[in-house]
Amino acid sequence: MKKWDKMVYKPTDGWGGVGLTKIENEAALDMLLPFLNHMDLRYFYVEKFIDYDNTDYRIDIVDGQFVGCYGRKAGKNDWRTNVTSGGSVFLREPNDEVVNLALKATKVTGLDIAGVDIIYDRKKEEYVVLEVNGIPAFATPEQEKIGIDFNNKKIELIVDLIDRKTQK
Repeated sequence: MKKWDKMVYKPTDGWGGVGLTKIENEAALDMLLPFLNHMDLRYFYVEKFIDYDNTDYRIDIVDGQFVGCYGRKAGKNDWRTNVTSGGSVFLREPNDEVVNLALKATKVTGLDIAGVDIIYDRKKEEYVVLEVNGIPAFATPEQEKIGIDFNNKKIELIVDLIDRKTQK
């Protein structure tokens, strides 16, 4: 709390925003620590909470290629953009800076398939990678209806990737 005004606790094995906790003061941290000790959680991380507009970009990358993008928006009384936490999905076109950042993040992690979550830091006025997911989901039928329709491209690139890797 001395280094950052606000922090986010993240379990390393969570998904969909489950377990994410915003820590806004020392009292919240004091409440969280006994829980962590009781749960005997060995792996988690804490990161600085970044001031953003409660939306993010989810960029899908396969085999070093941009597949597609959509946006996510946090629910009314939440800061998490995950759909399972009350967030919603919307069409969102990324600019070149966002796509290039996602490509670099995927390359740094060494992943062949990734879903990269990116937000815009309003204080620093720059895009920031929140996380790189090694098992990104496919669009649901509901999401396809609103125009998030890059599942076929994603499947084709994954099949090509498997073919290339198995022919070595």
